[in-house]
Amino acid sequence: MIKVKVLFFAASQDLAGCKESELELSENITIGEFRKVLVSKYTRLKKIETSFSIALNSTYTRGDEKLTDGCEVAIIPPVSGGKGRSI
Repeated sequence: MIKVKVLFFAASQDLAGCKESELELSENITIGEFRKVLVSKYTRLKKIETSFSIALNSTYTRGDEKLTDGCEVAIIPPVSGGKGRSI
């Protein structure tokens, strides 16, 4: 088993109900598998399941990377903004 620190930002923080968490996971779990585990634990994240990004140790992931003991995973919801500004 490995332990990872999970950080939630913006809307993901509201949906998860916390800023951060520590999860104990199976060894050799990939980011793609972790996403499924995360949504099953924090069911309200299902609202943004297909659109949130994941950063592993401050680097955006593709989904096939493996988590390691003590790593930090950030959950980053989709970014939306207001009207663009022309220069």
